[in-house]
Amino acid sequence: GDNYQILANIEPEDANNKNVKYISENSDIASVDNTGKINANKTGNTNIKVCSEEDENINKVISVNVIEKISEDDLSFSSNIKVDGNEISGINKEIRTVEKLLENINISDKYFIKIVNKEGNILQQNDLVGTGSKVQVFIHNSQEVLVCEYQIIIYGDIDGNGKINSLSAR
Repeated sequence: GDNYQILANIEPEDANNKNVKYISENSDIASVDNTGKINANKTGNTNIKVCSEEDENINKVISVNVIEKISEDDLSFSSNIKVDGNEISGINKEIRTVEKLLENINISDKYFIKIVNKEGNILQQNDLVGTGSKVQVFIHNSQEVLVCEYQIIIYGDIDGNGKINSLSAR
């Protein structure tokens, strides 16, 4: 599976022993090596404990949720939209409403999409998407599990309202 690197910041800076150890509650779901590299092994939830080598009571717990990776069969975008990593750009004025944007995203029945504005409020079909809006992909199940998120960038829209006007261009 995929992996993720934990970056541990040790305080105070002048601590005598800055060594930490990493402990997975369930290494069947996610294992962690002595450098803090987490490996996703199977779907599920577990915790990774990062603790002082000298005193395990000095620790932080990281919640890890391993989910199935989305395939191109499950999520794809039309050629009308430019997608680079987790950024969506190149949205022309014909695609600037939620309804039109959704028409350019193909998604399987395993997942569903919410489009939110930069404040995190869900946008409705006729609302304009703007810079800072996000396309959020969730897995269909009893809980809303966010699988991935795409940030929308509309060049010239600096205030995030989806409109390019003289105020945005300042």
